[in-house]
Amino acid sequence: MALGGLVAVGGLAACGDDGDDETADPTSEPTESERVLVLMADSASSLVVGEPARLPLGVGDSDGALIDDAPDTLTFSIEDADGNVVETGIEVGKRDAGLPRSYYPLAFTPAAAGSYIARTEVDGEPVDAAFTISDPGSIVIPRPGQPLPPTPTPTVADARGVDPICTQDPPCPLHEVDLETALGTEPLAVLVSTPAFCQTAICGPVLDIFVAAQADTPDVTFVHVEVFSSAEEVEAEGPDATLAPAVTAWKLPYEPCLFLVAADGTVAERLDVIYDTDELAEALARLTA
Repeated sequence: MALGGLVAVGGLAACGDDGDDETADPTSEPTESERVLVLMADSASSLVVGEPARLPLGVGDSDGALIDDAPDTLTFSIEDADGNVVETGIEVGKRDAGLPRSYYPLAFTPAAAGSYIARTEVDGEPVDAAFTISDPGSIVIPRPGQPLPPTPTPTVADARGVDPICTQDPPCPLHEVDLETALGTEPLAVLVSTPAFCQTAICGPVLDIFVAAQADTPDVTFVHVEVFSSAEEVEAEGPDATLAPAVTAWKLPYEPCLFLVAADGTVAERLDVIYDTDELAEALARLTA
């Protein structure tokens, strides 16, 4: 997932450079400020009317690059396309435990589909970011309450044509379990990310946090899934590289994406793009409660 915009990679919004805004919502107008509010999610593909929304936002400089000294807390309001305030006074604490950058997971439940603007102030300056809420029928990614499609995933014993099965260096240890076999038998945490082909230093850190959390969560099976089928093909063909089978089956238009799956095989929660050590721990606790 690009920070500050989306970069299409073979139909997938993958990691791109900070400040890249090639496919940003056209209704968004930049604020005249030394700070900007950076949209860190593909909202049109992930946020659904009537369901709890989690919108990760960052604070950037005038070029959109995330800053190191973001405020500890931001207070947000949300306006619809007509300028009507639909939510106000939403305080969101900065998250950055275990990460090289910070973010603010703005949480609310949208009552209607359409275009919206999140507004706040940074250092006394107004900043905003436009995002989209979609109708459920237009969202193809598995959502909370829906089953995660049973898809074989590469393992150390059977790579299933994916090479390498992990682009982390050295490879992470979360490729022992085939998701199709485990699905519906136990709680699962499934992270889709590609550390080697991430330009924003997000895919690697969220995978590191994910691996570290495994030791403290013995009742959950952790699985890491790479984005592409072939690293060699990515290096040769770039955006035209073949996606890994799970990414295609789950119709993912962006990554990183973390699915928290209940023992019955349904998605309990999804953390899109970015999470820190604390937010992951809280989500895992909810999964096992």
